[in-house]
Amino acid sequence: MNEKDVFILADEALKNVVGQIRDEQWDTRVPDDMSPRQPGMTLRRIINYHAYDDAWVPDVLAGRPIAEVGTGWDGDLLGDHPKLNFASIVETAVMTVRDFDDLDRTVHLSYGDYPAREYLTHITYFRGLRVYDIAKFIGADTTMPGDLVQGLWDEIARSRAVAADGRLRRRRRGPPECSAAGPLAGPHGPPAALTTRRAASGAHADPVECQCDGRGQCDEAARGRASAMEREGTHGLRAHRASRR
Repeated sequence: MNEKDVFILADEALKNVVGQIRDEQWDTRVPDDMSPRQPGMTLRRIINYHAYDDAWVPDVLAGRPIAEVGTGWDGDLLGDHPKLNFASIVETAVMTVRDFDDLDRTVHLSYGDYPAREYLTHITYFRGLRVYDIAKFIGADTTMPGDLVQGLWDEIARSRAVAADGRLRRRRRGPPECSAAGPLAGPHGPPAALTTRRAASGAHADPVECQCDGRGQCDEAARGRASAMEREGTHGLRAHRASRR
């Protein structure tokens, strides 16, 4: 599977979980660890952010910069029919990714310019791990599709290998500064997004190493939370993989 395939699996799995939300659950407050930097979020706000993140996919892959798109995707995207509207936005994103054929194209994100394949990897993590979180919160089956679990596992393994190589090279150069880059997933990122730290040469750090406050200052507590989130996600994938053997 390539980055497109895993994104589509993750987005469709998220759509299926959202389709199981009961009417009375939309305004329920989610646990703070689902949105550690914005406590008090409701399930509807969490899903609306995912809708917002998906709504950006066609523009990002078309190479449009944030300034050109503007605030067109801000606000309530779910409306009076949240499940239907969310499903429609996901289907548009999935169709766009399925037809996209240039994974090396440069796309423009708030935290820099990246190849499209790397952008898709960033936003796939966000969706894939949220499938489990939301299913658990609403009392749905938390079993993730086997091909999605394998795809996420493979992408995490590749990212960790690249990050390990980057850390080795950075040790030889000395510690990098935390950039004032924006969040990891999507053009603007989720409320509790992990952010990248980049060396002066442009080499990318492990996304879970550092979280920034928007001014380029690393938040040590956030770094610990990010590492815990990554470990929990990896352990969850291990458990899913083990259950299928």
